[in-house]
Amino acid sequence: MAASGAAACSDDKNGGAPPNNIDKDKEKDKNGDAGLPDSGSPPSPDASDAATPMRTKSGWIYLENAKYTVAGQEEASHFLWPVHIGIRETRRSACAITAHDDRCQVRVCSGSDDGSFEEKNAGDITLGGITLDPDLDLKVASDGTYANSGGRTGSIWSGGEHVQFQAAGNPNGAPGFDINLTAPPIVAVSAPKWSFPDARPELKRSEELHLAWTSAGSDPSHMLTYISNDAKYGDPAVSLSCEHPLQAGAGTISASLLSKIPAGKIYFRMTARSRSAVKVGDWDISATLVAQTTGENGVGSVEVYGVAE
Repeated sequence: MAASGAAACSDDKNGGAPPNNIDKDKEKDKNGDAGLPDSGSPPSPDASDAATPMRTKSGWIYLENAKYTVAGQEEASHFLWPVHIGIRETRRSACAITAHDDRCQVRVCSGSDDGSFEEKNAGDITLGGITLDPDLDLKVASDGTYANSGGRTGSIWSGGEHVQFQAAGNPNGAPGFDINLTAPPIVAVSAPKWSFPDARPELKRSEELHLAWTSAGSDPSHMLTYISNDAKYGDPAVSLSCEHPLQAGAGTISASLLSKIPAGKIYFRMTARSRSAVKVGDWDISATLVAQTTGENGVGSVEVYGVAE
């Protein structure tokens, strides 16, 4: 799914996925959604560099939808990110939450997790409420993994659809699950001001950042705002992620948290997001539906490089 306008070209190895930097807000730390306010509390001080490996059993499904216009032409696409269900062992956490408030958190990642991930499966996953292309089905492949992922043309939801992911379970793998959630609508962002293809966000880290988007009525989804530095190899990756109720139509990010992002080139993204998770025994499995937002009047997707001063 190529980003319109302002992000760089798509990453071919991901089958038309957004550029690699976008993985930062989708990247899973084998423990659920990394860096998001609902992913749990910061790790305890004694949780890192443990002598005994920490074992976590988790899984996630992540599906993205987009619809916008570029030069008067409608662009619509959807993307299924690789589905992973398995067991992770790690002695060291590469990331830590260093600051937060009730809507936002700052996450700093350095180095690697020094761990391993053993793929399992919960049997074929059936999808209800929306329809994926047949070659993107969620069936278990011969190697025991969910092999299908990638992008396709066409929008697969409008917003408000009831979506269900079900799996019967695998006695030699992960248990069955039933996850239900509501597809988020595609909304237009009016603040910060951004117009494709010229403008780029210029964020003042010393000032509160005001966000605004078209109201979504009583929709239960959230607006996820994600800002990260352009970390060079070997440097810490610093990200700020915030969630506001989509129906509010507006939100703010404090200057105290913005100041944690290093000055210079940044990556900025706003998406409407619906997430639901279930706990089955000692397994935590989640499904996330994301709708790219657009600029005003539905032009371009708000997925851009900018500058923090």
